[in-house]
Amino acid sequence: MRGRRHFLPGILFWSLFGYAGQKLYNRLDANHSEQFAAAAAEEKALDSAGRTEKGFWDRVAEIKWSPMKTLSDEDYADMLRKKIVGLEVEIALVDEEVGRLRGEEQMEGKGANHESMGNGDGSRSAS
Repeated sequence: MRGRRHFLPGILFWSLFGYAGQKLYNRLDANHSEQFAAAAAEEKALDSAGRTEKGFWDRVAEIKWSPMKTLSDEDYADMLRKKIVGLEVEIALVDEEVGRLRGEEQMEGKGANHESMGNGDGSRSAS
């Protein structure tokens, strides 16, 4: 089946096969593109009329037992504000704790300085 005799018929066959495959793909792609364009035009018409068809995730969010919820921009902004306030409270608590610890450290440092100085006459008392 190989040889110079079969070279030209092979080229002709595979060229026709490729041409037919490309034409079939182009026709299927054109049909898909038309359907896609029609769906987009329908969605645009619904949007311009003020009616929108709800998507899958919107329908899931409306189910009462669903853990998901649709948030408006205002709801989302309120949620972020609450989180920011919570973080500010935590930061204030940490700052207070740091201040308290620094105060204790300074008190310990002063106490250690007084003990190391002795009784004031230069002699150290053994306790």
